[in-house]
Amino acid sequence: MTSSSPDPEAPAAPEAPAVRVRGLSVDLPSLGRPYAAPLHAVRDLSFTAPTGQVTALVGANGAGKTTTLRTLLGAVPHTTGQVEVLGTAMGPADVPAPAGVALVPDAP
Repeated sequence: MTSSSPDPEAPAAPEAPAVRVRGLSVDLPSLGRPYAAPLHAVRDLSFTAPTGQVTALVGANGAGKTTTLRTLLGAVPHTTGQVEVLGTAMGPADVPAPAGVALVPDAP
């Protein structure tokens, strides 16, 4: 009988990313103009945020940073694309954010 013990020199399996976004687009209704076309808040965004690292979203005012974060939490529905947070596919607000995920806004 042989026992199979893990090879200490074998490379470890890659850790899943904390956040994976592929082809994210978010269209928001035009407030105050009910017949106007929706506002394209985020268009075709893709990125991966590694586990255990700090990642920042940087951009000009109106670039879609806050909308992207709200979409990652499921507070804003996305029009197209895939969003995965800690292995959980995020969608509409009825999909709760995984345990340990929170958003701390800079203003109330």
